[in-house]
Amino acid sequence: MVRDVNFPTGRIRPKIPWPSPLLYYSSSLPCKGKTPKAPSRGSSKPGPLGLDSILLVVFVMFFSAITTSAIATEPVPDKNGVGWLHEVRVGVLAHDVDHLWSGTRKEGGVDLNGEIIFGRPSFSLLSGSVRPNFGASINTEGDTSKIYGGILWELETKSGIFFDLGVGIAVHNGELDTDDEDKKSLGSSVLFRIPIEIGYSITEHHRISILFDHISNAHLADPNEGLDTLGLRYGYRF
Repeated sequence: MVRDVNFPTGRIRPKIPWPSPLLYYSSSLPCKGKTPKAPSRGSSKPGPLGLDSILLVVFVMFFSAITTSAIATEPVPDKNGVGWLHEVRVGVLAHDVDHLWSGTRKEGGVDLNGEIIFGRPSFSLLSGSVRPNFGASINTEGDTSKIYGGILWELETKSGIFFDLGVGIAVHNGELDTDDEDKKSLGSSVLFRIPIEIGYSITEHHRISILFDHISNAHLADPNEGLDTLGLRYGYRF
């Protein structure tokens, strides 16, 4: 107890202690029976170690690897003597496929896809070759369509089986953030794109393949529902 000169003589004011830091700490802890806050809508994988975060790491590592190789490696000779145009591919892709990288399906229709693989610049990497590509996928029901570009690494065996892996950027006309249950919330107008393709060269010029591609913002924006396509393609190599 302390005497306060502002109080009338003879009266004693109780000493009030400062609040304990433990009070603030305990108030921040979840109470029993309290429901934790749900993750924000559109995050397909919460936390920094989700698949889309891995996508960003893969993008940076692969781009760094091919950039280094491009400086140190001679261009790939075009055995057919064709200049800037190496191959054209067209296909029909299932749109927003369920149970793949993005996890859920909201949009419908199919995508009509066309892509150009350029002959120049090109260079060798890990027994394969790297070339730039540019393409577009148009949805038949007015859902998300996109144009994209990037780089494509291809490894082809003597038996004619080939495998492609790429990284790139896609620009789309879909929704960024919406409450429409039939539309994906993609979070950003510019997205990362990873295509994976496996196919067979029927002849020197004619090829068929199965393509999977994924687009998302790699959790650099919110929401981030992402979108996957899967389908068949025909390629003509010049």
